[in-house]
Amino acid sequence: MSRKRFFFPSGISLNSVYELTEKERHYLARVLRLKVGDKVELFDGYGREGVGVLEGIDVRHLRVRVVEVGRKEERRFDLILCQSLPKKGKMDLIVEKATELGVSKIIPLVTRRSVSRPRRGEEEKKVARWQRIAQEAARQSGRAIVPEVLPIVEFESFLMQGFPPGFLPLLLWEGGESKGREVAEWEKVNSSPGVMVVVGPEGGFDDKEVQKAKERGFIPLWMGPYVLRTETAAIVICALIQHARGAFSPIEGRKGD
Repeated sequence: MSRKRFFFPSGISLNSVYELTEKERHYLARVLRLKVGDKVELFDGYGREGVGVLEGIDVRHLRVRVVEVGRKEERRFDLILCQSLPKKGKMDLIVEKATELGVSKIIPLVTRRSVSRPRRGEEEKKVARWQRIAQEAARQSGRAIVPEVLPIVEFESFLMQGFPPGFLPLLLWEGGESKGREVAEWEKVNSSPGVMVVVGPEGGFDDKEVQKAKERGFIPLWMGPYVLRTETAAIVICALIQHARGAFSPIEGRKGD
C-alpha cells in the first residue's frame, strides 16, 4: 500500500510551506487520488516529522503547509555499511535494502577486484542517485532519518581513515575465523556504539587487502558454507546485526533501546 508520506527538504517547522514538484503533484493527485484539504505525513531526513495539509487552486498548483511538528527518535546505534562497488545496478538494491534495515551511513568502495569502476566525473552523479534511493527507501519504510551516502573512496584510503572510536569493525571474508551466526550472540554488538561492516565485490577481497584490514583492526567474518552474492551478503549481515540489537523484537525493553 502506498504511504501518504513525503520528504520535506526545507526543514519542518510549523506553518512552513513546501511547493511540490510536478512529479510529486502527479503522484499525489493521480496515484493517491488526494485533493486540496487532505493531509500527508512529512519527514525531513534528520529525525523531524510532521503533518501537512494540501493547499492550492487545483491539482496543478498544489503545495503543502505544515500544521503539526514532532520528532521521531531512532535507536542510538550506528550501523555503517562499507560496500565494494558491484556490477550493473546492484548498488541501487543494496542502498535501498540497507536503508530499510536501519543503516546510518553507506560508504561505496573501490577494491582491487571491483568490476564496476565509475568513470572520472561520474562519481558525484552516482552518489547523488544513491542518495535519492536512500531518501525514497526511508520514506517508504517509515524511517525519520535518511542515511548518508558518502563519496566513493579507494579501499586503501578508506582503511587509512580507520573506523569510529568504540565501533565493532567487521570485514566479510570466506577465510574469517569468526562466524556470521555468532554476530547475534556477540556482547560486543550490544555494548558498542555502532558497527562498521565491510562487504567485498563479486570476486571477494584479495589476501593483501584482508591483511591490511586486519592490521587496521578489522575482524574477518565468515558468513557460512554458501557462496553469497555481494548484495545478498550485505543484506544478511545488516539483518544479523539488527537482530542482535533486538530491532525485530515486538517486546518492550529490547536490547539497544
